[in-house]
Amino acid sequence: MVKLENIPSHNMEGKYVTLVESSFEFNQSWYVFIKMEGNEKVLYQLSSLINQIDWEDITDVYVNIFSLEVDNLVSAQTAKEMTMLSLNHDYKHRKFDGKLRKIPLEFNKFDSKYTKMSKINDLLKNIKISMYIDDEDVLTDYDIDDDSSFVPESDDSGSSSGSYTTEEDDSSFTSDDDDESRSDDGSYTEEECSTTSEDTPPKKKSVVETADERRKHLLNKFKQTLD
Repeated sequence: MVKLENIPSHNMEGKYVTLVESSFEFNQSWYVFIKMEGNEKVLYQLSSLINQIDWEDITDVYVNIFSLEVDNLVSAQTAKEMTMLSLNHDYKHRKFDGKLRKIPLEFNKFDSKYTKMSKINDLLKNIKISMYIDDEDVLTDYDIDDDSSFVPESDDSGSSSGSYTTEEDDSSFTSDDDDESRSDDGSYTEEECSTTSEDTPPKKKSVVETADERRKHLLNKFKQTLD
């Protein structure tokens, strides 16, 4: 039995923040859209911690870079459409409509830059922020354009209802002449089955026939010489 709290709300109202995670290891970036309303406090705290690090000179390929945009928000429609993109091979963009719980991320004054980066990666790397928020707006069959993946349906006879016949398809084209030339039982008449000499290509002579004619020609020519 499915619990009600596990059913996505598919919220399409309000504004969303964008959490961007970039991976040098996979050479990809993933976008996570989180609803701002009701999550303001946690989001601003997380943004403050992420912004304490200068991510530009990172050289460790196994450290993911994070950026949280809390000032320029996007609509629910934009966030939804972004999740439908299939650009990444490892992780897809995701949209969350639920309540974001407090993330146990804290820095102390003795933490170095790399210590702070390690703490963030331990908690958030590879979209682990999904562990602290619910109500993900997952894609359904209705979100996918049916025309982009049309598969003809087969009827009971085994033929495809999505098939079609063009003028070039002679196998499925029947002229009026064909109908007139058929007898009552559906078979063709002798007139239709017979062919004229104009329609019949000339018969190719065999090698034996060609040799006999050449011998006869040479014999006649020899007799004319004797006469």
